[in-house]
This record gives sequence, C-alpha cells and structure tokens, in this order.
Amino acid sequence: MASATPGERHAHWSDFIVIGTGAVVFVSGISAGITWLWVVGLLLSVLGFGAARGYRTASWGYLILGLSLMLICAWQIHSHAFSWQRGGVGAASLACIGLAILDVARHGKPRNRKETTVVSLMILQRSPRFLDDRLLTAVASSAWEMDLSRPSHREEPSVTSEGRSLLLRSADHAFLVQSVDYPYWKQPDEIAVHLADVRAQRAMREHRGWISVDLVGPAAGDEARAQAYSQIARLLAELSDADTLAILQPETGSFRVWDSSVVETLRSDSPLDCFAISNVAPVVQVSSDDPLMVRAIAEARERWPEFTQVFSTRHPEQHFSVKAPITRDGHTEHIWVDVTAITSQYVRGKLGNAPIDLQGLELGDPVSIPISTIEDWIYVLTDQPIGGFTIPAVTSASARSHKTR
Repeated sequence: MASATPGERHAHWSDFIVIGTGAVVFVSGISAGITWLWVVGLLLSVLGFGAARGYRTASWGYLILGLSLMLICAWQIHSHAFSWQRGGVGAASLACIGLAILDVARHGKPRNRKETTVVSLMILQRSPRFLDDRLLTAVASSAWEMDLSRPSHREEPSVTSEGRSLLLRSADHAFLVQSVDYPYWKQPDEIAVHLADVRAQRAMREHRGWISVDLVGPAAGDEARAQAYSQIARLLAELSDADTLAILQPETGSFRVWDSSVVETLRSDSPLDCFAISNVAPVVQVSSDDPLMVRAIAEARERWPEFTQVFSTRHPEQHFSVKAPITRDGHTEHIWVDVTAITSQYVRGKLGNAPIDLQGLELGDPVSIPISTIEDWIYVLTDQPIGGFTIPAVTSASARSHKTR
C-alpha cells in the first residue's frame, strides 16, 4: 500500500534570532528581578522554537504577544513619561507583530512551480549501489528498447561527494540518474514512526542508499509527463534488485514498499498505479490488550462453527481464510492463511500474506494452524464478505497511531 511520507520542517533564520533574543531577555529579567521581562523572554524563546518546528500557532502567539506589549507600552507612556525602556517595549511589540506577519507569509507561500512539477522516481536500497556509465547505458537501452551507446545519447559521468550522477538522453528527453550511498532522509527513524505499515517502517529505517531518475527540464503537457514517467519507471524496473526496499515519488510524496508486483506495474502503460494498488497487505502493530481487538477475536472464536459449516459445503470458487499467530525464531506475526482443509484440531492452508520476519516462510508456503490459536476468519458468500472481525480494529489502531504522531 502506498502512503505519503511526512514533510520535513525547515527553520527560518528569524526563528533562531527570536530564540536567542528571548534567551537574552529571559536572563536579563532574572538578573534584574523584573518578572514581566523574564516572562516575555521565555515566551519569545518558546514561540521561536515553535515557529522553527513549523507550528502554525506560533503566528498567533507572536500576534498576541505583540498586541499585549503594545497595550502595556501605551499604558506606561500614558501614565508616566516616555523612557527608552518603554520605547524598547514598543519596538518589541512591533517586532512581534512583524514576526507574526512573516510567519503567516511563510506558511501561506505557494510552493515553487518547479517543485510541484518535478518528474522523478526513486528506489530505496538496502545497500548502496553505484552505477557506471557503461552499465547504465546498457540497462537504459534494454529498458527503452533503443540504442543509447551512440555519443549523442550520453555524456561523461560526473562524480560528486554526494554520489554518482550521470546524464542520459533518449530521443525525447534527458534524465539525470543519481546513485547515492546514504539515506534519503537525514533522520529516517523519525520519519518511520509516522508510517503505520510495519513494512514501510522497516524500509525507511533499513535503506542505506537510493537511486533516482529525474527528468531534466520541463515536460510540456500531460502526454509528455506521462511519457517521461513511463521511461523513468521502466528504467528503475531494470535497475531494481534484491536489495530494493521501496519506491518513492517525490512529486507527491507517495511511498510504496517493494514487492514482486511493482516491477510488472512499472513496465505497464500506467506505471504510477504501483502507488495505488498493492498485492501486499499492510502490517499494522496493534496492542494485545486493545479493547476492539479483544472483542473481535472473541467474536471470531465464538462464531467459528459458522465458518466450518460453510466450509464443509463450499464450492470451488469460494475463498476461505483464517488469521492466526505464527512464530519462527522468536518472531511472531499475526498472518492470514488461505484455507485448504480443516481437521478436528488444525486448519491447513497456504500463507496469504508475505511474512516479514518468519525465517523459512514465504507467501504461498503450506502451514498448519492449531484451531485454538485462530483469531479471525473470513469468506465470501454471494459477493458479500462474512467475518473479518479484526479488520476494523486494525484500521482503528492505524488511525489512532497517525493522530498521536
């Protein structure tokens, strides 16, 4: 399943100035014993930090603080004579209001058109993989079914401290291919926690390099963009290997864990469908004492005779599955199994999901499940699925997980 990767926050120079100024004012207020001064300093530091983290409430904080200081300054000048201290308070109030306007402008500023129209795909790699010009030319020639060995179609590679960059030219477009030996995100662990799918989290944490293919120059019109994406996708399909963990579309932030179906989709007429369609069910962590899950498992076990009764009178086209925990080498996964037979104590079938950490087991491998461990079941009767009691619990846990991050 594709998911959007969280955006990274970018601090502005003004945020650091506000944090530093707030710290100075705070210390000055403490040293002078002026309560309102150190309170203002503390608020400035907090607001500066909030703005640096991208919190939009910082704008309101600046505005409220600025108006409050302005009222205090006006009251002080009205009640007493003007002084440089009161003038400083007035200047600070105007600065806070200006910061509020600046922060609103930063959040409301439209994204650069070049950023929103980038045509690019990248694959995340478990191990870095550097490409040389001869290999890339041969792979691209195969992917695009054209001879790129002629000098007019390629240029000498450029090697930088950030990886290897090579330029490829097809009949219609030019592409920049980069192979890099460090993670795409500076802090992949922090990004990973925002992804509900355990497989996506693992891909985010484990990748140590990436390969990207970017269109050089604008693509005029939807047809040209589609053609460029098609060429990029077919090239990445050829460049992928056993170390490929995921594919990312920078333009939209769409993220898809790699599986055997991705290559086929990338070679199709609609390569970007790989971000919308997945043959691999997402793996979501749910607490064993989650109330929804506990009730769902109890209902599935209570209604188990219903499943066995329908299975005994099944027709060949009907699909029956059960979910149960399977353990290998200390790793346990709650996984769906396509049922082929039911005995008095066991359910026999084939793994319906690709395991993550079950050594020696793969999608489609035969397994036997003790009936006492079954946690859920599902079958289809006249196009209507029956069962799947834990599915709402998993969906709810995933939604709650996103809200708390």
